[in-house]
Amino acid sequence: MKLILSVEPVRFPLTGIGRYTYELALRLQQNPEITDLQFFAGRRFLPALPTAADESGNGYGLKRAVQKNFLAVEAYRLLMPLLRKRALKNHGDFLYHSPNYYLPPFAGRSTICLRSPGLTAMRRNLCAICRKSLKPHW
Repeated sequence: MKLILSVEPVRFPLTGIGRYTYELALRLQQNPEITDLQFFAGRRFLPALPTAADESGNGYGLKRAVQKNFLAVEAYRLLMPLLRKRALKNHGDFLYHSPNYYLPPFAGRSTICLRSPGLTAMRRNLCAICRKSLKPHW
């Protein structure tokens, strides 16, 4: 099986969904049924599973400032799906697995993991986000 695993949740130190994703990735690498395993984060494929030595860079302050800007957030919301779709376009024969509630536009088969008991409390917010992100198909 050819598999694309979203490793966006993997951030160090590992906690919660990041720990789950990291452990899943380690086990999938050892599974003989997986013939091709690709790690995907953001809008690109990674050469390997992120490790604690991988640094996220010094842009954290800039990231926090941009997150407070409505226009920047809207531009990100609209552009990132297009960039992800473009990055994934030649991988339609893979299964895409997202362990973190989000599936990018993808032509192939895909699956998502919903593990959080907090989803019940977040249902209204999650539905509002989904409605805003989904477009009619007619």
